[in-house]
Amino acid sequence: MTGIEEQYIDDAQRRAEELRECPKCHSENVMLHSRVSNFFFVVKCRDCGMSGRAFDTEDEAVEDWNTRADDKLMDDMAKYVELVAHRYSHPPIDNEVAAEARSVLTRIRERRT
Repeated sequence: MTGIEEQYIDDAQRRAEELRECPKCHSENVMLHSRVSNFFFVVKCRDCGMSGRAFDTEDEAVEDWNTRADDKLMDDMAKYVELVAHRYSHPPIDNEVAAEARSVLTRIRERRT
């Protein structure tokens, strides 16, 4: 194996370690692909076939693939739904539950802007 081939394999392994799991099937079997002789780059799941958007550089493709919805935002939204469900299953609404629901909703709105 030549030095260039070894470098290519090292780069590919490093990139594979940088990639997050597939957001659709949660497989870690994802890979950075180059298309049309390195004209553009895309990350693709080898299990379900989901792929990211195409980019001019490897770094952009990896960054796009690894970008997910704000995990904290999703946690807050789930908590808000839980609090609203609690309100409807345990009337009358507890003032502490109502205050927490308003606080969570405020955090959600702040993150959306």
